[in-house]
Amino acid sequence: MGVLGRLGGLVRGGIRSALHGGSARARTGAVITDLSPEDHQRMERQRALVLAAARALFGTAGWTRSPADVAVLQRLLDEDALSDTASALPAVGVVLGDAVAGELGARWAALFDDEATVVVLHAAGKTLDLCAVVVERGARGGRVDLHAVMDEARAGLR
Repeated sequence: MGVLGRLGGLVRGGIRSALHGGSARARTGAVITDLSPEDHQRMERQRALVLAAARALFGTAGWTRSPADVAVLQRLLDEDALSDTASALPAVGVVLGDAVAGELGARWAALFDDEATVVVLHAAGKTLDLCAVVVERGARGGRVDLHAVMDEARAGLR
């Protein structure tokens, strides 16, 4: 089973199970590498998607890549301001991940094996598929509490 299959099962268990401690190779048979140029470009498009909504509704000039962005993201979700939730939730996960990365000194990385690649946050020997966590919380229905997700990510990546 590839990374996506393993992570899909892990994320269903919540943020703690979406964290991978120790070596990715030892834990999942996968390898952590730098993001590809295509990964960077896709993430920039995702940031731009969410920023366009934040700019139109709230006058947000740009992302700070700090915890200050979480309030804007939460308001976008609470006001149901993102028209295509299926593509917007992973994009929200990217911007939220930038805030976590900025605060903790984490970095975005690619977790891959012979079948798939997943973009994850990587810090202190741990990885977290934060985008999948945000999507999973959204799939549950009800309010996605991004402040709680960020607090859990902080605790898990320290």
